[in-house]
Amino acid sequence: MRPCPSSTRPVARGPASSPRTRIPPVAAAGALALALLSPSSARAATLSPKDVQVLGKVFAFLDPAVATDGLSAVAYVGGDEASRADAEAIAGYFGDGLRVGGATLRAKPVDVASLGDGSGFVAIVAAKGASGKAVMAVATSHKILCASGELDQVEAARCIMAIRSDPKVEISVNRGAASAADIGFAAAFRMMIREF
Repeated sequence: MRPCPSSTRPVARGPASSPRTRIPPVAAAGALALALLSPSSARAATLSPKDVQVLGKVFAFLDPAVATDGLSAVAYVGGDEASRADAEAIAGYFGDGLRVGGATLRAKPVDVASLGDGSGFVAIVAAKGASGKAVMAVATSHKILCASGELDQVEAARCIMAIRSDPKVEISVNRGAASAADIGFAAAFRMMIREF
């Protein structure tokens, strides 16, 4: 064993350790700090906890507004572990229930193939990759809101609403998709959203 140039502690050498692969502790700590603070690690799910809080406020602006306790399906693509993990994270952001006026909304991860006709759900939140014809068919037939963190899916009319709260709150609504599902919004809310 040879002493490390910056300390008198011995450094083990072997197949797993060489002068080229050794990272100084200060550099490793800095890299870890940067990884933990990067936007990509802070936003593991397609919707953040703050996005879900914004969604709760949106329910109060539906016309008619959600007035009774209900269950929101957080739809995921069966067999896609990333989609399922996203759905579980989003459902977790609802906690013990999201307060909407006098109502409480709970969330449950549901495979898109198990949505059925949507009865029993007051809304669908589409997890990563779950927006699509099947989700919109359920939203349209049962007249319930479909929300997503994937703006491109809303632009393609595969979901009704996209929500982003970082760096500022942005709510985008596909007017055609909302109309097809007979989803209306209070007039005051229309001034706060971007419709296309």
